[in-house]
Amino acid sequence: MYGRFLHDLPYVFLDVFGLSLPASYYILSTVVDGGFGVTGAAFVAVTTMTIVATVLHMGLIRPLATDTLGWVSTTPLLVGVRLVYYNLVLLVAAYGSVALATLVASPPVSLAVAVAVGCVAMMAFPRLAEGIARRRAQ
Repeated sequence: MYGRFLHDLPYVFLDVFGLSLPASYYILSTVVDGGFGVTGAAFVAVTTMTIVATVLHMGLIRPLATDTLGWVSTTPLLVGVRLVYYNLVLLVAAYGSVALATLVASPPVSLAVAVAVGCVAMMAFPRLAEGIARRRAQ
């Protein structure tokens, strides 16, 4: 199982990080902070997204609201969906988590919220993609 995780991880990392480069570039070119700031939250979010998607890809856990195990196929339509979805998730995780941490006056909350957003987003993505692919097929 560990060997399969190491095999799937680079593929999923490229899927997640490669398609979220526009948001990553925006974050890294406009914000100069670290630790509990936007860049730290973005790093934690991308890492969480990659790990959760890898575990889903391996079929070890079930995605939310679907019985289909595994990860989403790589069709042109779903690559476009990924491009939009991953970038939105990364921006929400980075900026939203810092905004919430500022609101509650506890900087470490930003990292916890970034983990939660990344985890829930990746657990929900297969259901979203399945619905879009099904509507497209009709």
